[in-house]
Amino acid sequence: PPPKYKNSLFKQVKILTTKGFTEANRLDAKPGIYENMRDAIKKLVAVALKYEFEIAEETVAAGEALKDFEVDINDQSTIDTLKGFLKQTWGDPEIKKSYTKSLTLTTAKETLMPNDIIFLDDMDRLCEVGYLPSDKDILDMRRSTSGAHTLEFTFDPAEFAKRQGNAPNASDKPSDWSITDVGGQIHERTTWYEEYTDCSGVIFVMGLSDFDQQSQDKRKTNKFVEDGINLMLEVAKVETLQGVPLIIMLNKKDLFEEKVRVSETGICATFPEYTGDKNDPKESLEFIEQLLSDIIEGGTSSESSIYVTMATDTNLIGNVLAGILQAITKQSLKEMGF
Repeated sequence: PPPKYKNSLFKQVKILTTKGFTEANRLDAKPGIYENMRDAIKKLVAVALKYEFEIAEETVAAGEALKDFEVDINDQSTIDTLKGFLKQTWGDPEIKKSYTKSLTLTTAKETLMPNDIIFLDDMDRLCEVGYLPSDKDILDMRRSTSGAHTLEFTFDPAEFAKRQGNAPNASDKPSDWSITDVGGQIHERTTWYEEYTDCSGVIFVMGLSDFDQQSQDKRKTNKFVEDGINLMLEVAKVETLQGVPLIIMLNKKDLFEEKVRVSETGICATFPEYTGDKNDPKESLEFIEQLLSDIIEGGTSSESSIYVTMATDTNLIGNVLAGILQAITKQSLKEMGF
């Protein structure tokens, strides 16, 4: 079977450094897109019922039917049936209110992602006969997988410069790289140490939008603090990683901004020391970046850098990737005495 790229950064690296996704990759992603839409509606109906929004009886029935509904991508009738359920539910004005409400909630079971809505708004195209996911569809699609996954690629600075619309530097030569994505669930973290040998750089991805979420592993703690900041510090202090460049990617900037604008407390509930405008995403983000910079400076001897990203933005990730590889190369040359 084709490799399942679960991480958006992985997917972007494949787009940026290879010929992109094969037809097999696209077919493999198709069920996941339908599952994302189905699961989004299930959440929205559940939120609407819990908070007593006045959704139509037909919407309740469609939500109930979706609970155990499975799509067979080789059977268009199942896709058409799914589309009918989605149209009924997403067309209900009260369900739109349910999405707005979900932005203020703190558990993974109730919070939605922007790509859920992107898919629902585009369901006609996604449910067409012969539909094959585009690059953007694959980037927006979320899939839960476990274990470590390695992607090997060649980074050609000249080719990359052309893609970005810049003039290539004749002195820049292609170089071979590999990147390993490790499972982030608590039961998988004990295997991380297996990947530290011969590691030349650490990319730690933190979801900015988790600022108000409960940790799924430690229910009474904040996800951004416990599974983000504290876990990042644990990794940064690993003895074998001292001197290895540490790159922090603060991802999901778009959802962070959307949530901060409608939040009753903003980031204040998580960071009481923040005294800025609770509904100002720019000011809130600047506080978080400075906080992380201070924490990292006192917690590791490694060179570090922080990038604010949206993993579905190919141009943005391209620039970040170039910066990451440059930082790792610089450190490697330094160790060799150059």
